[in-house]
Order: sequence, then structure tokens, then C-alpha cells
Amino acid sequence: MGPRVLSLGQALEAFLDHQLDVLKRRTAFRLDKIARRLEILEGYLKAYLNLDEVIRIIREEDEPKATLIKTFDLTDVQAEAILNMRLRSCASLRKWKSVANMKS
Repeated sequence: MGPRVLSLGQALEAFLDHQLDVLKRRTAFRLDKIARRLEILEGYLKAYLNLDEVIRIIREEDEPKATLIKTFDLTDVQAEAILNMRLRSCASLRKWKSVANMKS
């Protein structure tokens, strides 16, 4: 099928269909990205609420990832993100927890 001549209405309709398709794909991509980030943040929240136990598991267990998943009902992605956190991030989480305890 070769090129064809479109009326102005047909050209506008084709353009709008394309724009709608682009908008749907872009929105789906953004939604997926946000969902993945939210999953990680939920894991961080579980780690924050159990920070001392998480640190103990990371330091002492032979298989910390599996233990984290089993103990705190984390997904593989969440456990991996927690294990990849820098110690500095854990220290700042501990500081936030101390401040929260002082306020309550």
C-alpha cells in the first residue's frame, strides 16, 4: 500500500489518534515507573520501622536477602533495594527514628 491523499479531516483524525496513542503509552510508562518506586519505598518503610532488626540481619545472617524477605514479607526488589542502601542512608534513618522517638 503506497502513499495516499487525505482530506483535512482524515489527516486531523490520524494525527489525533497518534497523539492519543502517544499519551496512553507515556502515561502507562510513568505509572509503571511510579509503581516500581512505590514498591521500593514500601520496603524502605518496613526497614525503617524495624531498623535495628534489619541491620542485625544484614550483619549476621549468611543469606540476608532471603531472611529479609521471609521476616518482613518483602518482595525480591524491596530486599535488593534495602541491601543496596548505603550505610550513610541507614545512619540517617536511625537518626530520624531517634528524633521521632524523642517527639513521642
